[in-house]
Amino acid sequence: MNSFFLRLSRHIPNKLLVRLLYLYTCGIQPAFFRHPRLNDKKLSKLSAFSEQTADRRLLVDVSHQVYTQIKSGIPRVVNKVSLALTELPQNDFSFEFVMLLNGELTTARRFTERILHLPKGYLGVDEKIVIREGDQMLILDNVMDKYSDFLPYFDQVHRFRGKVATVMNDMMPLQHPEWLPEAVVTVFLNALPQVILKNDVIFCVSRSTEEDLRHWGRKHMPAAFEKLRTIVFTQGADIGTPAFQATPLREPLVRFIRQSQKEKAAIFTQVSIIQPRKGQDFALDAFETLWDQDENFRLVYVGRKGWKAEALYQRIRSHPEMGKRFLFVEDASETELAAIFDASTALISPSRGEGYGLPVVEAALRKLPVLVSDIPIYHEVAGEGGIFFPLDDPGVLCDCVREVAHWTPEQRRARAAKVNVGTWEQGARDILAGLLA
Repeated sequence: MNSFFLRLSRHIPNKLLVRLLYLYTCGIQPAFFRHPRLNDKKLSKLSAFSEQTADRRLLVDVSHQVYTQIKSGIPRVVNKVSLALTELPQNDFSFEFVMLLNGELTTARRFTERILHLPKGYLGVDEKIVIREGDQMLILDNVMDKYSDFLPYFDQVHRFRGKVATVMNDMMPLQHPEWLPEAVVTVFLNALPQVILKNDVIFCVSRSTEEDLRHWGRKHMPAAFEKLRTIVFTQGADIGTPAFQATPLREPLVRFIRQSQKEKAAIFTQVSIIQPRKGQDFALDAFETLWDQDENFRLVYVGRKGWKAEALYQRIRSHPEMGKRFLFVEDASETELAAIFDASTALISPSRGEGYGLPVVEAALRKLPVLVSDIPIYHEVAGEGGIFFPLDDPGVLCDCVREVAHWTPEQRRARAAKVNVGTWEQGARDILAGLLA
């Protein structure tokens, strides 16, 4: 949200705030001239709750994704699962995407418009949500910072005999607090007991995350934990769909790919936020060794600056190979990411810890083999398709790079095919089945 509105939001009532946000995000014309109804009856039915027919309503929280469009892992999951939910038959639930605004539950119509490719302002001004019979709630977004504000709404849903569910992406703040800002760790520790006490179902992005959650819950809150269910839901992969292909590529990326192809230099790509735990420093150490030996491999980082990353970020931005054998693509579009994958020889992910590892399956979907750190989550995600290397010896990664660079295209595609790639549709179905059980 714009910083001006963020400050203003603390001083004016939501009824006025949602109208100001509507004017700011959608412009004056939608406010005074209503759009004609779209001809596509299915899209029209999905676009607003008032046109959906199921008696029960599923309120899906997307609070942090309404006025921002960050492209990292959790936002991608929120957007993809949300769209997949709307594409399922509306037999059991009608869907309403919601957000917390000043602690008040409100519709999130700008989000709905974006994922359904509706004109801005098409669904009108956001409105306050009133919990009613048949409502259930899914906390799909990562809103640990707002969790206490949801508690009264959870209680209302339960009074109407509905269910509450939350998605758990990882337990990193408990396992490695040194990787995260102190405020993030504090927020997570405060919210986790509420998650266990107030939910009927917790959906986990991986078996590893589920096991970590169970271990903590059974140790610290055994009575409460035994009353809830944990379910692992399918993670999908969807990169470079036709709707995104028209976006132009930035010129430095085009030059880098062309020059690499001209020199027949293999490109290895890492896709992740720039953070120490993601291991960009480890991969860069390995490639500097290769470059020092005059081996003509290329390295591409796709991401943006994250927590505790100032020194690493500056090392990347000021690297002497930048634009030559090394490229950092900051805030890449989906089209750019697809183009990078298609030009690459393999994905590298030297992460020290993950809740899942979405780029691994996204790369496999684009038929890229994946070189991944030897940590449990990547054995779960990549399975027999992974090329594993330890995190205590960059030389092993160098050997993996050399080996994969000499594979034939057929060998690379065959290895990538061993990674199990799910679909967002199946993930959405897993969530609905868990709520209906």
